[in-house]
Amino acid sequence: MVPLYGRHRMRTCPHGRARLCNMDGSTAPALGALLAKHQIDLTVEEVLDELDSAFAAIPGAITLSATEVDFLRTHAEPQAAAVIDAWSADNERQARARIALRQLTSALSGSVSIKEAAAILGVDRSRVSRRITGKALWVFDLQGSRRIPAWQFLGEELLPGLDVIVPAIPRGTTPAVLDVFMHTPQPDFDDRTPIEHLAAGGDPALVAGFTADLGRW
Repeated sequence: MVPLYGRHRMRTCPHGRARLCNMDGSTAPALGALLAKHQIDLTVEEVLDELDSAFAAIPGAITLSATEVDFLRTHAEPQAAAVIDAWSADNERQARARIALRQLTSALSGSVSIKEAAAILGVDRSRVSRRITGKALWVFDLQGSRRIPAWQFLGEELLPGLDVIVPAIPRGTTPAVLDVFMHTPQPDFDDRTPIEHLAAGGDPALVAGFTADLGRW
């Protein structure tokens, strides 16, 4: 099996955590160019460190014994037999790694830095920071860099009602869960998404009531 770190060289931080610091060949410039192309205000090292953390958090899948496989095949639905036969611990881990990569990619492409947010709104960075501190703008941390999900912007302005919604978002809510919720039509919003509901002047307290339950997702 190819080691997780491949050809990456590593260094140890003062607090002892191993970090990816360099990539050999043309990989680092290519990743840097990709970040620049999509205007992602993060360094190659920050992205690598985040991937390292995401991959390290993937639990190891235990290989099933022949007895366990036979038991599952006997008690499962007929159409599940092919899935059971094809399952392997290594394939499961690779699949989870791809999911982690997609989640990181989505979080990066669907968010902006404080600097970028200030440019969008045409204000000073300190005003953006004050909104974050006052829980009127939701952010998540990415390797010590605060990222602001783009769904909170309505053109060059902020989505109305954020000062009501943001305080209701449970601690630990992931950007992926929040993004899915904000872009999913709901019957309670007349089959509109929460974003459309708020943009049309809808009651933010109604959305806040739903966001308060996101911790159960």
